[in-house]
Amino acid sequence: MPLAFPIGVNVSVPEALTHGTVAESLRPQPLYQFAGWTHIAHAALGLAIARVAIEEFVGLAGGKRATWMAGEGQLAQRTTIQAKVAQAEALVGSGRAYVREATADMWETVCRGDRPSPDQRAVYRLAIAQAMANAVQAVAPGASVRTGEICPASGWWRCGDTHALDGTRWFPRGSTLPAATLQVATGMFGRASKPEVIQRRSTWQLMRHAEAERVALSPSGAPGQVGPSTLA
Repeated sequence: MPLAFPIGVNVSVPEALTHGTVAESLRPQPLYQFAGWTHIAHAALGLAIARVAIEEFVGLAGGKRATWMAGEGQLAQRTTIQAKVAQAEALVGSGRAYVREATADMWETVCRGDRPSPDQRAVYRLAIAQAMANAVQAVAPGASVRTGEICPASGWWRCGDTHALDGTRWFPRGSTLPAATLQVATGMFGRASKPEVIQRRSTWQLMRHAEAERVALSPSGAPGQVGPSTLA
């Protein structure tokens, strides 16, 4: 039965039960022969978040219909949505496979009673870092979504049309990204006596994840002061 000590109580651990991160463990079991096993938790966390994000997005796409072109039916039936989900799946799957392969190689080595080589340690760390990078890329800022598609993540999105009035706006996950709003000159269509506002399809780029719109963005993309949901 594990021992439980009250918080704040000084406990003396016998030196025979401790060892440094680079020193050889006094315990023979493989789990204690490599101090870096805990690093895999970083990859596990990132991949798990990405996995949940993909599953949530697939669920939304399967039950939401396109509002810009209703005739296209459910968003899940659109080839662009399918391609993006496939790319995210490939990123998460390949990251997980790389980590498992590197970890298995390390585990087999310590089970034989050998110490991991510098190359094995490097590959193990690289696999964890790459898995995190893949997880971030699967749901990362910089992703582009077109008008009429589901917003995959709550945050600040910048309109891809440089002449649009929209600028950068906050959208919640699951909402449908709108068309870009533009102002045309007086008389461009031969009937207006004042500037007209029109809308046309565009793309939106995720600039920053944000579950609430109370945190605005500065022009450089860094967190700024509290502001409205539209930044010109």
